[in-house]
Amino acid sequence: MKKPFLILCLAFNLFLVKHAQSVEYLKSTDAIKTHSEDVMKYFVQQDYTNMFKLLRKYWVLSEHEIDDFETKTIKQFGMAIVRFGNAIGYKFIKDKKISDVVLNKNYILQCEYYYIRASFIYYKNNEGWRLVSFSWDDKADEMLE
Repeated sequence: MKKPFLILCLAFNLFLVKHAQSVEYLKSTDAIKTHSEDVMKYFVQQDYTNMFKLLRKYWVLSEHEIDDFETKTIKQFGMAIVRFGNAIGYKFIKDKKISDVVLNKNYILQCEYYYIRASFIYYKNNEGWRLVSFSWDDKADEMLE
């Protein structure tokens, strides 16, 4: 019983390593800005296929985790539209950073009746920047000053 489980764990780890190696790097903060704004444009259009295709290109999560998040986004955003109204645009709010290693870009997705916060976190290693987190929620009040 232990041997098949161990083999399954090793295979899964190899899959994760292979995915992480196939993820591309962004080379500059200008490229990060372009990436995050392109994602937001697709978000406004509710074009989840292209939105998640673009996120996958630089995101270090496994394909399974991204697929799961995409499915949840489609379902939950469908419910949010009923309450918040259709998306009508987006606005950049602010960047937060830790030295030149972590960059958090924050946007609001403007809807007819309310707004949604979208947060991107990028991490820089010796090869460039990778997306380590993308999330959206209705807690944009945390960004108010």
